[in-house]
Amino acid sequence: NNDDDDDDGGNGEDGQSSILATLQHLRVEDPSLLIPCLDAVGSLPLTDSQFEDVTRDALEALANVERWALPALTTFLMNNCPQGSSSLANEVIEEIRKLPLGKGNYDDDYAMDTSPNGGGRDDSEAVMIESLSRGFAHRSDLTSALLKAIKETTPGNHLPADIWLLACV
Repeated sequence: NNDDDDDDGGNGEDGQSSILATLQHLRVEDPSLLIPCLDAVGSLPLTDSQFEDVTRDALEALANVERWALPALTTFLMNNCPQGSSSLANEVIEEIRKLPLGKGNYDDDYAMDTSPNGGGRDDSEAVMIESLSRGFAHRSDLTSALLKAIKETTPGNHLPADIWLLACV
């Protein structure tokens, strides 16, 4: 019977991996399911390794997600990036620094928000800045990683989002 208990534990982790794979597949197939999928993943009792995998998947999504979903994705990253993994925290910060914060309405890439809820460009940016501010308030490791990355950037090579991210700290 003890062997059965061990198998259940292994099947539980395998089951979570299967759930994670299914949620990732759903998210990729239908981008409008990003927020419910992130919510589901955030509520699962994952191992450290699984959280790292989920964080890396979310980082990949960050580069391709529509603007209306950025606030939810940045909130997920700020809340779920594993603590104690400075390399992963640095990766999260580097990707967050690439966000289109503060770009003017004249910028063709971000002039129109195609939110399924009809939210405007300014609304999604304001919510994203709020989510980042809250995240930095609760995650000193990410705040430290941001400040270190900005300090190590040579003058003249700062990313446009840096000033907004500093305001969030």
